[in-house]
Amino acid sequence: ECYTYSITGVKNKRVVLLPNDPVTFLIGVGLDYSTRAVNIILENELRKGKVDTVKGQYGFIDFAIEENKKIFFHNSEVDGGFELRPGDDVEFIAYYNQKSGKPCASKLRRLKSA
Repeated sequence: ECYTYSITGVKNKRVVLLPNDPVTFLIGVGLDYSTRAVNIILENELRKGKVDTVKGQYGFIDFAIEENKKIFFHNSEVDGGFELRPGDDVEFIAYYNQKSGKPCASKLRRLKSA
């Protein structure tokens, strides 16, 4: 079944929810007796992507929030002090920046090469 929801129903309002993300939630009933998802929690906040570009202290990751979109990261968010390079596979948490309202990557971790 599908339930409608709004950002007010998401427990962590900074998290980026994507289609088909596994979530847990409660079913709330409105004053008009309509049902909707509330207290929504993303089950796994870790995302995967590939570093597209690096420019000084920041860069962008190929990440399909929208078609042909990239997600911003700052080097201060890279775990372990690694220097990321274009083509590196990374794991990260996607969140909405409070100032800009745009998606950003946090707690980046470079994945080992095969």
